[in-house]
Amino acid sequence: MTSDIDKNTGRFIIEIHYNPAGKTRVIKTLSISLLMTVALAGCTNVNYPTDQHSKLEAAEKAKKCQQLRREIDELKGKPARRGAHMEYYEDLCLNSMID
Repeated sequence: MTSDIDKNTGRFIIEIHYNPAGKTRVIKTLSISLLMTVALAGCTNVNYPTDQHSKLEAAEKAKKCQQLRREIDELKGKPARRGAHMEYYEDLCLNSMID
């Protein structure tokens, strides 16, 4: 968007330039952010089992899920590696919570 004053009429002019690539980038970023928020919310609401051994395993798993989330965030711009990490994260952290 640019603005200027027309020298002939003295009116203020605003030019708006449509950039479809920018819109796509915003939608993609918002979609990924929403997915990450849902995924993190799912990991933080894990109901831990009652026995001590299972509690320890669940804590280690939660820690691993958090580490995977950080790695996924760091892999922005590397779609192949990020996709592989996301698949592993979904299998380990999201799908196992459903079982």
